[in-house]
Amino acid sequence: MRWRLAGVASVLAAALAVGAVGCRTGARAPGPPPRNVLLVSIDTLRADYLGCYGDQLTRSETLDRLAAEGVAFESALAPVPITLPAHASLLTGLDPWRLGIRHNGIYQLEEPFETLAERLGAAGFETAAFVGALPLEASSGLDQGFDRYDDAFPAGGERYHNPERPASEVTDAALAWLARRPDPGRPFFLFLHYYDPHVPYEPPAEYMPATGVPASEEAFVAYRGEIAFVDDQLERLIGALREDRRLDQTLVVVTADHGEGLMNHGELTHGVFLYEELLRVPLIVRYPAGLPRGERRTPVVGLVDVVPTVLAALGLDPEPGLDGASLWELARGTTDRHRGEVFAESHFGRLEFGWAPLRALRTADWKYIDAPEAELYHLRDDPGERTNLAPTESDRAREMLQRIEAAFAGAAADLPQDIDEEHLERLQSLGYLQGSSDVGRPDDEQLPDPKHRIRQYTTLQLATFAIMQRRFDVAERMLLQILSVDPGNVTARCRLADARIARHDLDGAEQALVEALSIADVEASPQILWRLAGLEVRREDYERALELYREHASIAPLSAQTVERLTTVLGRVGRPAEAEPLLRAWLADNPASLTGWRAFARWSSAASRPEEAARAWRRVLELRPSDREAREALGRS
Repeated sequence: MRWRLAGVASVLAAALAVGAVGCRTGARAPGPPPRNVLLVSIDTLRADYLGCYGDQLTRSETLDRLAAEGVAFESALAPVPITLPAHASLLTGLDPWRLGIRHNGIYQLEEPFETLAERLGAAGFETAAFVGALPLEASSGLDQGFDRYDDAFPAGGERYHNPERPASEVTDAALAWLARRPDPGRPFFLFLHYYDPHVPYEPPAEYMPATGVPASEEAFVAYRGEIAFVDDQLERLIGALREDRRLDQTLVVVTADHGEGLMNHGELTHGVFLYEELLRVPLIVRYPAGLPRGERRTPVVGLVDVVPTVLAALGLDPEPGLDGASLWELARGTTDRHRGEVFAESHFGRLEFGWAPLRALRTADWKYIDAPEAELYHLRDDPGERTNLAPTESDRAREMLQRIEAAFAGAAADLPQDIDEEHLERLQSLGYLQGSSDVGRPDDEQLPDPKHRIRQYTTLQLATFAIMQRRFDVAERMLLQILSVDPGNVTARCRLADARIARHDLDGAEQALVEALSIADVEASPQILWRLAGLEVRREDYERALELYREHASIAPLSAQTVERLTTVLGRVGRPAEAEPLLRAWLADNPASLTGWRAFARWSSAASRPEEAARAWRRVLELRPSDREAREALGRS
């Protein structure tokens, strides 16, 4: 019994010593630094839809338990309501406008910027990422520094099929990696991206709540089901770490890239606005050896703070010039201060539709949104952001605008990347680049305020979702409604053609596309020609399809999918020999083209060249180890 009393005495002495140097009451005594780091991002997750943030309907036991075992930040904000730029900030500690990333697909993280994976890899960590959907594929640049970057989601299929992999597959892949690490004693940094709460909301049937949902929530019950599904899949990973006794050696950080509109201000999904439902995200940090249990932190913080927080927890110095600041001492309870403000922006409306871009400043009590019709909200009295005080609080509005101007003074140049038609179509299947003809349109002081155009965008989204759900008559009615008030909307005419093609109304689809072509500018023409070519393939007029694909290639960058379609059509018109030099030339210039190697493998099989086909299929597997078509083809050979 004496040794037990001595142990208690030493603990009391240590506690008194900590108190003597001025730690706040309730602060956790410093423990050993974490051995591992687990960073989890749940796409499109609103904080206020979790039990640990006050919700009573969503089943989120795993996230709630992590919050109860760690520290939850009440006012964590995304810098932008778009997947790629938000994740770029999360993984670099820099704001998106510093990185020059403003949208999905048409921007990428450039080499000079250092990621958390690069920093931890240099510190001896084994690094791996498992991501769930197209915006974070390796070509985005987020793969920098990862020993393994697993983006093996489906390549796509029918138009508007969502190329994502469910949380169960993301967790399976992560667990397999953890089990097969060549050096299990080496510390690891594991990044997981779950995409499921993003539209379309399609959880497994058992995750659809059947009762207890108020009428106002019925439209979004599937969104809650997606969160519950992800929560269970996260529990599988947490449970495995707990079973292997690695969980308490691991710093766990769980957050989201942005929220979801759910029609709170007329926005169905996300991207356009900067209201709280779009920016406020969960941020939960768990590490029992260094952090208290079940505590909340109220200062305003941002995703840019995650990188310096992880580095501080590990005892590593942050890189100079980061936009974020460490939350580690705030989480531990040794301070209650932080910078107390977060800036945000959205160029979604500008890039998609030629609307005005938005910028915002959020403090503890106030939010100012820089828009053609400026907005100012007192969040303590008006958390729903319904009463615009900009006209009556002009001095405060002016002062916050000046701070926004200063914060964005060093913004990087807006330099979107060229993308091919294949990539464009896949991004459109996620609801992005719906108005692709406006990509890269310069700013203009006269651009319309998104508040006055949101209904048009929401209707376009609903029509697209109706096509995905094969409700083609509903989609056509919605699209005709848009065109009745906006006859120059090229994207709506293309969607109308898609709905009519799906209903086998090829003449009606051709009419819509010809009308779209007559009003489209050069930038919008490729997507129309692409659809017209596909229409002729359905009619089995392959010669006309060949002409249209070649016309498309004459005004748009040649893409792997264009090469694939040309190869297929050449085979159907009895000229397969012309396909071989086309394929070889493409692969010579693009040796990592997954679509190109698939097309070459199929062509080689059709040309009775089994050895060449097998080599091509093996190359496909090198590029994407999970490719089912390649595995099945090699299994038959």
